[in-house]
Amino acid sequence: MALALAVCVAAVSTTGEARGEAVHRRHFREALERERKGELEAAVAALRAALPHRPDYPRLHWKLACLEARLGHETEAREALESLAAMGLSLDPKTDRALAAMVDTPAFHPVVRQLAANGEPRGECIRDEQAAKTQVDGIIESVAWIASKGEWYLGDVHRRALLRVRPGAERPETVPVGTIDLGGIFALRCSTDGRTLWATSSRMKEMRAKQGETTPGVTGLIAVDLVGTAPPTLFPLPEDGEAHVLGDFAQANDGTIYVTDSLTPCLWRLEPGATSLTPWIRNEDFVSLQGVVLSADGRSLFVADYGSGLWKVDCASRHVTAVKAPAGTTLFGVDGLYRHGGDLIAVQNGIRPVRILRLSLDRPGLPDQVTVIASALNAFEDLALGEVREGRFWVVGDSGWEKFEQKKETTVRPLSLLSLTLPPP
Repeated sequence: MALALAVCVAAVSTTGEARGEAVHRRHFREALERERKGELEAAVAALRAALPHRPDYPRLHWKLACLEARLGHETEAREALESLAAMGLSLDPKTDRALAAMVDTPAFHPVVRQLAANGEPRGECIRDEQAAKTQVDGIIESVAWIASKGEWYLGDVHRRALLRVRPGAERPETVPVGTIDLGGIFALRCSTDGRTLWATSSRMKEMRAKQGETTPGVTGLIAVDLVGTAPPTLFPLPEDGEAHVLGDFAQANDGTIYVTDSLTPCLWRLEPGATSLTPWIRNEDFVSLQGVVLSADGRSLFVADYGSGLWKVDCASRHVTAVKAPAGTTLFGVDGLYRHGGDLIAVQNGIRPVRILRLSLDRPGLPDQVTVIASALNAFEDLALGEVREGRFWVVGDSGWEKFEQKKETTVRPLSLLSLTLPPP
């Protein structure tokens, strides 16, 4: 989802299998406890013990900078800020009282300038002016272009609707779903054969309640027939007493669909011919699963986790591996994840600045280079999900999450669909 977590994302893990609390998470928890007791030297030691296990975790570096500043260690505090600057993050050290007392000294000037410069716009995008003629007022999380119809389809979390946008229309149309009691609509994807529009539906506090409802909305996958007259079909998530938000999904060539869960550490699967989702992989090291995409050969899944970076899953063995970020980069805070040839495109809206990344993959199929395609553009008001199409990346530029969180109501605004030119795959 598009609610950004800034630099203080959730605690994370690194192991590929659930074997208790991850090492760096344990050290970070210890650091917070030591800080609470006023044992700052011990807190710093715990953070430094955590860093080798997850050097790309921004929150470790930020907490280290703050604590080293409280201890009067200027060099160490500056080095921690330099690590954040190297990742491309933008933040103001003066938001921390101890750092504020240091950063006006000449030794800090270069890193302070770099942290500020990282927040300057990079790259460019094009706003779809035709789409902007349509007014929306919900939380628009996703978009899908249906070429056979020449229409955009949108997923609305607040209004619990699949929406269709005809060219030049003043308002989107609601797609009928029969008797299905939709929850908030998150990801949209057209099937590999172009016949079916798939969508994830989840119960959310941000949903608009209907009169008299006590347990509103279904959680599951919805299939909408785009070429025939079959009624929409619900493939529900089993009721298990846990909280679930189905954030995104990917469909394999054989029709199998893999679905991420942002609240429960589980990947779900819908097999061809099945009538409901079933748990596929549960891993307690997952924190907040978001985007998912199949590798070019279809043998692996790449899964983005807001709070623990990127994971790779072998589809045959179900073996889960934490993906190491290239040096000086971070893969925390990634929401949408898409394939562009053999590479990946990522919407990183859980850090500041918000940006679109290209992850170049090496021969083993792991990221060996991270390139910023665009960052901190004025049009990036509240980035959500998108799709790769014809050499360009299309993305929802103003989902409305932030407006809703601020006002607890939705705002009427032009539909913001942005496109960015992608480097050749």
